Amino acid sequence: MWRVGQGGFGQPVRGAAFDSQAKRFRAGDILFGKLRPYLAKVTRPNCDGACVGEFLVLRPTQSDTGAQYMEMFLRSKKVIEVVNSSTFGAKMPRANWTFIGGLPTFLPTPSEQAAIVRFLDKATSDIDTAISRTRCQIELLREYRTRLIADVVIGKLDVREAAANLPGDSEMLASINETSDF
Repeated sequence: MWRVGQGGFGQPVRGAAFDSQAKRFRAGDILFGKLRPYLAKVTRPNCDGACVGEFLVLRPTQSDTGAQYMEMFLRSKKVIEVVNSSTFGAKMPRANWTFIGGLPTFLPTPSEQAAIVRFLDKATSDIDTAISRTRCQIELLREYRTRLIADVVIGKLDVREAAANLPGDSEMLASINETSDF
C-alpha cells in the first residue's frame, strides 16, 4: 500500500529536479510539514506541484482510502505529539524523516481503514459545514463593510447625526470609571 520504510510510514519521494530544496509532489500524495510539527501541517493536495524542502512527501502506492486514512492518522494528536517530542532546534523546531519513518505503525486492513475514514468524515461533517457557513458570513460582512465605507466616503450615507450622538471622551471615561475597577 505504501512505499514502506522501517516503520511503515512510507518513503519520502526523492529525485525532484530543482536547484533549491523544492520537491515535486503528485495529486493524492501526503505532505507532512517538518517545521514546527506541533502545527499538524498535513495535507493531500488535489493537483501536482512543488513544495519547499520543509515538507516530507509521502506517496501511497494503492488505494485512495489508504491515503485518506494515513493523512488523518498523521494529523492525529498522538502522532503529532510523538513527532514533536523528537524535534531539534529551539526557535524553528524540525522533525526528522529518520525518526518519523522509523516509528512503528499499525496499519488496519483496507476495509477497517475505509470504515475509520467514513466514521471520521461523518463525525467532522457538521464542523466542516459550520466552518463553511462562517467563512461565507465573514465574506458577506467584509462586502458590507466595504460598501458602507464607500457610501460614507461618497456622501450617499450621512453619518453626521449618528456621530453627534456618540458619547464624548469625558462621558466614555466616566462610564468606564463607574463600571471598572482599574
